[in-house]
Amino acid sequence: MNFDIKHKKITLAVSGGKDSVVMLDIFAKKMKKLELELIVVHINHNLRESSNSDAQFVKNLADSYGIKSEIHSINIDSTGNIESIARDLRYNILHQTKKRYNHDVIATAHTKNDSIENFFIRLYRGSSLDGLAGISSQYDDTIRPLINYTSQDILDYIEKNSIQFVQDKSNFENRYLRNRVRNQILPQIEIDGYSIKTHISNIMEQIALEKNYFEEIVNSFIEKNIFIYKSFSFFKKSSWNTLHKAVKLRVLSQCFYLFFQEIPTKERVYHLFELFESENGKWEYFRGKMALSDKFFNIFDFGVDKLTLTELPKLIENLSESTFWRFRETEIELIDIKLADFNIIYFSEGLKMIKYSGSQKLVKDIFIDHKIPQFLRKKWPIISKNGEIISIPWVENGFYYKK
Repeated sequence: MNFDIKHKKITLAVSGGKDSVVMLDIFAKKMKKLELELIVVHINHNLRESSNSDAQFVKNLADSYGIKSEIHSINIDSTGNIESIARDLRYNILHQTKKRYNHDVIATAHTKNDSIENFFIRLYRGSSLDGLAGISSQYDDTIRPLINYTSQDILDYIEKNSIQFVQDKSNFENRYLRNRVRNQILPQIEIDGYSIKTHISNIMEQIALEKNYFEEIVNSFIEKNIFIYKSFSFFKKSSWNTLHKAVKLRVLSQCFYLFFQEIPTKERVYHLFELFESENGKWEYFRGKMALSDKFFNIFDFGVDKLTLTELPKLIENLSESTFWRFRETEIELIDIKLADFNIIYFSEGLKMIKYSGSQKLVKDIFIDHKIPQFLRKKWPIISKNGEIISIPWVENGFYYKK
């Protein structure tokens, strides 16, 4: 194993299959010497007749090593993507258990063969180059101590150590994509007794290495050049123009993930890239987000409740049955909403806004109070109704002053 696990508290995910029982045996044999604290977690998916006996097998195996175990039983909605739902439920339980016992990491029994299977699955689904990097040996709080071992390595270990395991018969059914890859595609890539799995593994390692290199460049750029104000993020065009296109695309993809917790599609990244390469100086709305590019800055806003004129019809259609529509802290009577009354306007000198008290305040002073960067002020959308400002989104709550 490539991890320093001495004195670690580890949550072990054990299905009872050959890979996970080998992992359990390795950890159990190192437990006293390395002063490990272990717990075995088994998730019974209740998807086949042997599920209960598999669960009992894992419990008995953990007991034989003197390791505490937890058996969790779940039921999966068969109308959805069973593999995806089961995976999400498993990891939820594993993370909850890790947190409950204050453990350091979760250990799963993924092997090199699993990584190669993932290569073909992601290739089939049109993955990005990064997606072909294979399964990493560690991700966040999850370690994969067997990731450099092949299925043959696992079988050799089992034979040498006379280890018992359970066989999941569903692994031989080709209704799931992973099983089709495992049972039909991988056996076919052996030509005259020679397998190209080694070459695929080398390619994945090279992709992973280059992925890590690009990540260092991207993270360095974001840390040094991107400034954040509330939900707005922006950076200078001069720094942006020094980047290679490949890095620019990765910066935008990472920004989606960092600021909106979303992994974007290739189309969405390229859409934003094309905008940021331009200098049109206008807000562009796409899929609930807003972005702008002018001569000196690229600006993007990943907030959820962004209001633009093109979005007003949908907002009004989706209004709740309540008497009031609330935009942040602003309330407007539902019966008083007419699309024709709304406008998106932009900053100009002398523009004023009516406050709750009925007094007026210059929009310029409001921007100054909230420390809005000067270059953003003329780009900032302002909502007006019947000629009166009712809200400066993300800055001032506003008040529709009824006469």
